[in-house]
Amino acid sequence: MEHTIHENTTHTKQKNNFNTGFAVLLGALIIGAAILYSGKMSTENNSAFVDPDTIFSGRELKSEELLAGSLKNKVVVLEYSDLECPFCKKFHTETMNNVYTKYAGKVSFAFRHFPLTFHKKAPKEAEATLCAREQGGQTAYKNYISRIFETTNGNDSLDLNLLPKFAEELGLDTNKWNNCMATSTYAAQVQLDLNDGLEVGVQGTPNAYVLIKQDNGEYRILTVINGARDEKYVSRVIDQALKLAK
Repeated sequence: MEHTIHENTTHTKQKNNFNTGFAVLLGALIIGAAILYSGKMSTENNSAFVDPDTIFSGRELKSEELLAGSLKNKVVVLEYSDLECPFCKKFHTETMNNVYTKYAGKVSFAFRHFPLTFHKKAPKEAEATLCAREQGGQTAYKNYISRIFETTNGNDSLDLNLLPKFAEELGLDTNKWNNCMATSTYAAQVQLDLNDGLEVGVQGTPNAYVLIKQDNGEYRILTVINGARDEKYVSRVIDQALKLAK
């Protein structure tokens, strides 16, 4: 399996699939550790348009996965992200927050978790966002993810003791939220998100699929955005998708 590394754009994917052979998993862990230690990264960028007949093969999109918009929109941007990936933080805070506002009512934005194996805190942080979503729906999901990205410096730097404080700040019932976390209610869901990303070929984080809904309900892939691309690039891609979706 290829391991891609992009300077200032994308974090390295380390395969975390329980069905993968031991040798592949061990190799991924070693490479991930070496990357974190050395800090050496290439400048390759793989964002590209794909075959126009390619249909998204991941699981069905659900309305509760959305950070903005509704599934009535024909264009959906589905992001696979790691809450402790510094490039995901950059993409979310510097690009996507502006894009959500710019395309409000026209485009929907969905979020799935893809915690990298060497980010040990990311799975629990992902569970925290889903416990927030359980209570507060789309708005709480988006706001809780934003609070984590605003606070962490990436690479497991977030103090996990802040997670219940985020829930309180967002006006959630902290007793229910704490119980959700204590029982690991959404641990399996985080793994499902990760497996889904692996199934569709996610090579790194952040990784965003720009999808156009077809008349039969399937989604065609216009392009895959690999890395923390800027607002101008993402806007150009979305504008093209909106033209094609008419």
